[in-house]
Amino acid sequence: MTMSPWDQLCATLDRAHGVDRIGPQTLRVVHEVTPGRLQEVYLAHVRDNDDQSWAQADAPIAQLSQIDLHRALRAVEKAVCGGLCHLSIGGIAHVSVRQAILLPATGEVPLSSVAPVLRLLTATAVGLADELR
Repeated sequence: MTMSPWDQLCATLDRAHGVDRIGPQTLRVVHEVTPGRLQEVYLAHVRDNDDQSWAQADAPIAQLSQIDLHRALRAVEKAVCGGLCHLSIGGIAHVSVRQAILLPATGEVPLSSVAPVLRLLTATAVGLADELR
């Protein structure tokens, strides 16, 4: 049986980093940014209006109640990737940096095509979190 590109991406990330499957269309990857400092990235399988398949990646930067949104919006202007979004984690509202990754209709999703996006997203989230402290 052929795996969908989303399932292939999940398997690839699981082999490379280990993932927590939150549901059939959502997973969590934890990156070690520096020794002892971790950054979560949540990936969700979504489809756009044209029914194209995407991996929507969110890297939380802070709880919504603990952030100055105006300052955060100004800070993200300097970012190469992503935009700020609302992300609910365990029922608690967070602000995240979001980036989407287009998944192919068929075929493999190599780690080499996803890893740079996740590295940039993680670095952006960590930088914003540090700047907004």
